[in-house]
Amino acid sequence: MIDFRNYSTIILALISLIFKVNSQLKIPLTYFPKYKYNTSSVDNIMNNIIFQRIYANIEIGTPKKTIQIPLLFDANEFFIGDNPANKFDKEYFKDLKFYDVEKSETCKKEEDGDDEFCGVYFMYSTHMNDWIYFGDRKEKFSFYVPYEYYETVSGGIGMKLNADNQICEKTLLRNRTFFEQVKEKKLINKYDFSIFYESKEYKKEEGAFLLMGGLPHEFNEDLGYYKKGNFDEKNIRNINMLNHVTKFEIDKIIGFYGKNQNNIIEDFTSNFKSFKIIELDYDNGGIQVPIYIQKFYEKAFEGYLGNLCFNETFTGFHKNFIYCKKEIGEDINKIKEKFPGVIFQSNDLNSNFTIDVDDLFLENGDYIFCLIYFYKSADSWKMGKPFLKKYQFSLNFDAKNIFYYQKLEQNKETQQSKGIPIYVLIIAIVGTILIVGLIVFLVFKFKFGGKCLRRKRANELEDDDYTYTSKEEGKEQNEKNNEEQQNINIDENDKLGINSE
Repeated sequence: MIDFRNYSTIILALISLIFKVNSQLKIPLTYFPKYKYNTSSVDNIMNNIIFQRIYANIEIGTPKKTIQIPLLFDANEFFIGDNPANKFDKEYFKDLKFYDVEKSETCKKEEDGDDEFCGVYFMYSTHMNDWIYFGDRKEKFSFYVPYEYYETVSGGIGMKLNADNQICEKTLLRNRTFFEQVKEKKLINKYDFSIFYESKEYKKEEGAFLLMGGLPHEFNEDLGYYKKGNFDEKNIRNINMLNHVTKFEIDKIIGFYGKNQNNIIEDFTSNFKSFKIIELDYDNGGIQVPIYIQKFYEKAFEGYLGNLCFNETFTGFHKNFIYCKKEIGEDINKIKEKFPGVIFQSNDLNSNFTIDVDDLFLENGDYIFCLIYFYKSADSWKMGKPFLKKYQFSLNFDAKNIFYYQKLEQNKETQQSKGIPIYVLIIAIVGTILIVGLIVFLVFKFKFGGKCLRRKRANELEDDDYTYTSKEEGKEQNEKNNEEQQNINIDENDKLGINSE
């Protein structure tokens, strides 16, 4: 006997397998300056451009309220400040939306209560929980609420999964991280994440979003200013993170003048191996350049420094930057012709990354800023928004990998023109056939199956099931049949040459 339940289960399992989709999450982000706005000086303007933080906009509590807490790429702790605006130093930017424990009816203390803590951003805390909302879905999350800080912030979503400091294992548990909690609640099922910007242009308090739970090619939708189909799985490459942070090693770094890549300045990596380390810095509005290269940039401003252009130092920091007055006019083009560009060659990623004059000049008010800065004797690169907006990377702190789609820029027009991928069409067709087949099967089974597969009992027989004939009619029919059979036999004998007489 056929067990229809087993067949139904198998068919449903096949459909589920074919249409299995990674759980994915998008969280809106906003860039704010690390320090308060003050446009009275060039130093403050550049400060707001370079030193930023990227904040997640989270809905939490009862009644539901939007709060803003930064992404932290150097920690794994997940914490939310209890209305810490009054704890901010006066120079810090504090026009944020804060969480207030007392105003949420659903904020509760976890059973483990108070924890001694030795994390990156705070010392002591209370372990709490509350509802966090993701569209129409809400989930209970646990988090720390600090009452003693190393650095005052509105909270933090640590993007790392494991604590760097083994002494802190008691409280820096992996299952308390934001990433691990969203995975346990099946909001995502992968540790891959990317940050996409809404615009290529520089904007004050600009928007972005955090994409969690998969790599870009797994999302069949537009992502930021990238069109659907822009990312091709066969072009993806990956490279190992260095020291479990967003750093990786480049094979070769070559400087050139202006936009002419054949007009070589120097192969910087031939003499300076430390130049090969670059860091993806999402809190950086510019690019930190090794101090050795500063002289090449200053040379491009020769004849203008001290007059229309200036070499400035950030107040309180040993970091230098260059800017010009807007009245320099067309002479800025002469500077750009000599301004160094840099090529970063990566064998693992099979790609070249270029930063040149088109990426590094920003007009703001009465000034033109060069978006590079130099820090003491630092000889590594910190690649902020000018680089990250030009080249899209993805990361995974669990696998310690950084991903990039090879020749993304070169293939952009071709990929944008592509239709629906063939594998998507195949899955859709097969899935449709299976679903239709299952529906037909179930309808047939429940409507007709009983009649076709079960023999009728005697008390269920009806007249319509049989044809009746009378006795005389039966006799006449038998005589007719016998006569026809005799005629057939005579014909057969004639064919065989047999004389019936």
